[in-house]
Amino acid sequence: MTTQTALEPAPAAAPLARRLAAVALIWIAVVAIAFLRQFADLRADDIGYDFRYFWLAGQMWADGVSPYGEAFHETGLRHVPEGHVPVIWPYPPNFWWFSVWLGFFEMQAAWEIWLSLKVAIVPLVSATLALSLRADRMPARFAASMPLARLGFFTGHLVLMAGLGTLHFDLIGGQITSVILLGGALLLAGIARDRPVVAVIGLAILFVKPQIGLPIGLGLMLAGRETFRVVFHAGLLSLVLIVPPMLIEPAAVLHWLHQVGAYDGAAFANTAPKMSGVRHAVWQVTGGDIGNLAAMAITIAVAAGVALACRRGARRAGRPVCHAAADLVLVETVVVLALAPLHLYDFLFVGLALMALPRLHGPWLVAGLTGVALNLRPDDIPRILSDDGNFGLFPGTPFATVGMMILLVALAAPRREARIAVAARPDRA
Repeated sequence: MTTQTALEPAPAAAPLARRLAAVALIWIAVVAIAFLRQFADLRADDIGYDFRYFWLAGQMWADGVSPYGEAFHETGLRHVPEGHVPVIWPYPPNFWWFSVWLGFFEMQAAWEIWLSLKVAIVPLVSATLALSLRADRMPARFAASMPLARLGFFTGHLVLMAGLGTLHFDLIGGQITSVILLGGALLLAGIARDRPVVAVIGLAILFVKPQIGLPIGLGLMLAGRETFRVVFHAGLLSLVLIVPPMLIEPAAVLHWLHQVGAYDGAAFANTAPKMSGVRHAVWQVTGGDIGNLAAMAITIAVAAGVALACRRGARRAGRPVCHAAADLVLVETVVVLALAPLHLYDFLFVGLALMALPRLHGPWLVAGLTGVALNLRPDDIPRILSDDGNFGLFPGTPFATVGMMILLVALAAPRREARIAVAARPDRA
């Protein structure tokens, strides 16, 4: 008669435990989705500030009129019956696809549909990222059961997303950040799983938000031949996407660039105290404002430097292209969050940036976790630290920005230490 050793799991118990774990994870995920649905329902009667812009632009495009220029606000005065009337349309022409269909609905009906779509997108983001997981980035006990590991990540990520203060901003204001985040998830999954078409679609979605898409796209252009092709095809797709608005206004791209130049001070939310990244940091230190365009130039320069450094490192290590490119997407995401001029709701991208944490170890992992923690509910931090109840708009911006700067330093420091160690080896030629 044979006996089972203590190291061997009971053959029936392990599958049963996995099934029970799967059921529990699915139940938790359903609860998280129900929470988001209830949160959205509570906002159904309060049409979001930012959504009004998207709906009005959709109305104008559906009527065959360009939303760029003074006509945007003038049309808003006629079509927005109460509350905030949109002032300026600063989004690129490829946004046409996200808003034109809204123009065929009354504002209230369009708002309710928009909320439902955004609630559905959140678990889709988590599922897409779960599918991009690599076994070499997980402990052996999890990698041995990839389906359960993916389900566990999906549920954990979804619960985290449901609790993010930035997601609540995104829902309340009716912003499009969760849709853009889906583009980032598709880009990462497409590269990691060697699905170029998926990656191209994801990057084309990211290009709708140039502050995020351009630095990441530039990084991929510089990373190698394979990723350059992804950017090239995403650029071609973006050109196709701007054909409909350019049929309405052939100079739509030039008009958009003009609006971008006027966007910095178009509203209080677009001033340096309320924008993030290097623009906000310079304002905190000096009281001066370098503007969005200068901040973007700095972000793009850093993104290019990071891409070249990652390319050299990947070549020396002999890493697969898809692995190196997937890691680059994550690092460039952190660069964008740390340096680019964004609003606090754009820090929903921490849901993508945290995928870089497995690169870290020891004290750098602690630093990275601290940076992510500062982005969970950044607006709650000043409320905890101060008795003053008047915090204004986006009070958590300094904490979110510093958090991502900490994560960026944590990602860069181990690589620098490794180069120093190699250079210091006595047997180095």
